[in-house]
Amino acid sequence: MKKYDIKKSLQFYAITDRKTENKEEFYKDVEIAINSGITMLQLREKNISENEFIEESKVIKKMFKEKGIKFIINDNYKISKLIDSDVVHIGQKDGDLYEIRKYLGKNKIIGVTAKNLIQAKLAQEG
Repeated sequence: MKKYDIKKSLQFYAITDRKTENKEEFYKDVEIAINSGITMLQLREKNISENEFIEESKVIKKMFKEKGIKFIINDNYKISKLIDSDVVHIGQKDGDLYEIRKYLGKNKIIGVTAKNLIQAKLAQEG
C-alpha cells in the first residue's frame, strides 16, 4: 500500500456546503475548486437522498481521478465503501467506530469528529 502523506493532502482542504439544488451549478463549483488547487475535498450532503448522494459521489470521484485530490465522504461509511472514497469522516452519532472499522477494513482512513479529549483518544485508538 502506498504511504499516505497527510500533510500534502491537507494543504488546501475544501468542504462542500451546497447552496443550490442545480446539480450542474454544483459540479461547476467543484470544478472551480479543483482548478483552484484543492488537495482534498469533503463531500458534505445533509439534505439529499442516499441515492442522490451515491450518484453525486460517483460523479465527483470521476472528476478527481488522476488529479491527486483526496476525496472524503461525510457521515456515510456505507457510501464510502460503495464508491471506494479515499477517506470517510464520521460524527459521534454516525455509528460505532469499531464496527465501522470492521466494515471498511483496516486500510480505510477514517476521520472522526471529537469534541473532547476522551472522544479524541477513542478516535485515535480506532
